[in-house]
Formats: sequence, C-alpha cells, structure tokens
Amino acid sequence: MYAEFVEWAMQRAAEAASGEEAAQESKEMRQERELKLRNEALVHFKQKEAFDALTRERLLRTRVKEVFRGATVRDWTNLGEHWKGVKIVMDAVRERVGEEEGILRILGAEGEEGVKQIVLNVKEEVSLAIEQARTTKMRL
Repeated sequence: MYAEFVEWAMQRAAEAASGEEAAQESKEMRQERELKLRNEALVHFKQKEAFDALTRERLLRTRVKEVFRGATVRDWTNLGEHWKGVKIVMDAVRERVGEEEGILRILGAEGEEGVKQIVLNVKEEVSLAIEQARTTKMRL
C-alpha cells in the first residue's frame, strides 16, 4: 500500500505547479489544494468512508466533552465547589447511561437539555452519597 501511495504521490507531484507558482499561491488556495489531494488519496485507497466515520466520531466525542464536563455538571447541580459530589454524579450518570457512548446517544437524540435532565435525575438519586461525602469532608 505504501509503495502504491509513493507512486501515486510522485505522479501528483509531476502534475503539480512549479515551485515558483506554489510559492505565490495564497494560504487558502494551498489549504484547498491539500484538502483536494487528501480526499483524492482517500478515495484512491478506498479509505474515504472509514476516514469520514472517524472524523464524525471525533467531532461527536469533542461535543460530549464540551457538554458533559465537571464545570457544567457543577453548574447544573448547584454543587458549588463540592467537586467530590460532582464526581459522584458524573460517575453515576456514566454508569446509568452506558459510559460516553450513552451520553453521546442522549446528546444526539435530545441535545444538551436531555443530558442536563439525566444529570439532575441522577443527582437526586445519589443525593445521600453526596451528603455523606460532604459531611466526611467537614469532619476532616
């Protein structure tokens, strides 16, 4: 596969503009050309669908991390600086919905409001554990 890629890249390089013309092209034109070349390579090596799937998954996981993070959960649950309580809630949510994949499903189906609702429901369910963690901290 690598040898085939090298051959393909050399053919593309032969077809490309001379070094002088390439130096004059704008950043946008270069980025557009590089994107086109990458897409051509992915199609040529029959990896376009796999690459697109990985890209979608990475974007969705990034979205999960934007929505389901400690600061956001803390704000939704009004736990203030009680980070152990936030962790208890987040762990319980992960367990209840099936880790990050479950959160991703909820985010895709119901949006951020759906994730918030699950967090608030779980907070109520684990409120005793949160209080125990808070009182243990106070005793120390």
